[in-house]
Amino acid sequence: MFRDLSKGDLPLFSLNFRVITLVPKVQEANVIQQYRPICLLNVSYKIFTKVATNRLSSGRNILEGVVILHETIHELHRKNQSGVILKLDFEKAYDKTKKGLRQGDPLSPLLFNIMVDMLKVFISRAKTDGQFEGVIPNLVDGGLSILQFSMTLYSLWTMISDKARNTKLLLFAFEL
Repeated sequence: MFRDLSKGDLPLFSLNFRVITLVPKVQEANVIQQYRPICLLNVSYKIFTKVATNRLSSGRNILEGVVILHETIHELHRKNQSGVILKLDFEKAYDKTKKGLRQGDPLSPLLFNIMVDMLKVFISRAKTDGQFEGVIPNLVDGGLSILQFSMTLYSLWTMISDKARNTKLLLFAFEL
């Protein structure tokens, strides 16, 4: 099946079949709100999404980001340095990503991460171009400028007022 896919001979439309059924949440359900939709997918489709998920996963641990953020804040306080930490919560953006996929699709979080990785690319390029500077350059070459874990992204930069406008423009460009 994977060989056929790589050759372009696999009929992808046939993999995309599903059966949707309504399962009652309560006995003697009478209104639509008392039912839960369940989607049964073709087994081949599940295999392909599982393989793609395993190949795209990077093996990150969610607690690594929390520890790094804590240590960064501690270092800023210890060295009496100023900086800005911008917290972006992507819960609504994640919900928009999920609307285009099936319920429980294992690719949903990975597609969301690919989308957020573009913001990371924007921030890295802006930092390289001197648009803003990351914090704690004594611990991280060039300074730490971005952390992402779960549905939260932290952008960190030194407290330079003219650079704050650059960050606002960068976030506006990402929103488009």
